[in-house]
Amino acid sequence: YGAAGLKVTVLSGPRHLLSETLRLRRFCQRHSSEKLLVMEMCGVIYCSMLTIPYCLHIADTPALLPRDISKHAWSYPLGSASLAPAAGWRKRAKGEVVYRMIRRGISRAQSRLTMTARNCAELQQVFGLPFNFSWPGIAGASLPLSQQPECCRFLSVCRLEPSKRVDWIIQSFSEILLQLRRTARLDIVGDGSSRSALESLAVDLGVADLVQFHGHVSDAVLEQCYRDGSVFVMPARQGYGLPGLEALLRGLRLIVHSESGVSEALQNC
Repeated sequence: YGAAGLKVTVLSGPRHLLSETLRLRRFCQRHSSEKLLVMEMCGVIYCSMLTIPYCLHIADTPALLPRDISKHAWSYPLGSASLAPAAGWRKRAKGEVVYRMIRRGISRAQSRLTMTARNCAELQQVFGLPFNFSWPGIAGASLPLSQQPECCRFLSVCRLEPSKRVDWIIQSFSEILLQLRRTARLDIVGDGSSRSALESLAVDLGVADLVQFHGHVSDAVLEQCYRDGSVFVMPARQGYGLPGLEALLRGLRLIVHSESGVSEALQNC
């Protein structure tokens, strides 16, 4: 959402790590006067084979990435055997290569930044290198705060993937309906691989008529969902969780996982 728009350059060619790295190196050499910001573990792997200076930002740590194969490495310091006891030697060997590439890429960064103090501690423990952190903020909203209507409306805004625990939201919603003295509804904004399963769950629990799946929506529709909402629910253990801040800024109550990164910024609130 750059104010002037974002210029996107696609380095097309074969999808192979060495080939992609060579294309990236040539691109960076042509733009050597510009500063390079590398994002996330995948970016670290590419830049571990570059010679140009760069700064690094990592939002999600290995513990938050279920598919991160580096956790299978023999030299992974948090006990890879207990994390993946069923991994074969091929997978562990591949994990070892990836882990060493990530560590090399992190060590060569001019500066290293993450989003929370919790992330700092984990990254330093895993890779043995210091990180700084900065809590992300959000732009102020000009909309009036939620007026808490007669209908208690729970709201979720996220990708519909298993890690987001939207099934927990629907299950809990069905269990507390009888305890609520007001009419209640649940609005789910977002799309993803779990949508059909979640819709089936709402039917099985008998709350399909009270749960609305909005899918992907425009900014205007999203603001209306916030305006109509009463309680924002974010039960996933997330690297941070900007939607929680967006909900608070718009006057909604917030239910959030205590281990989500944004809980750090909300301590004692």
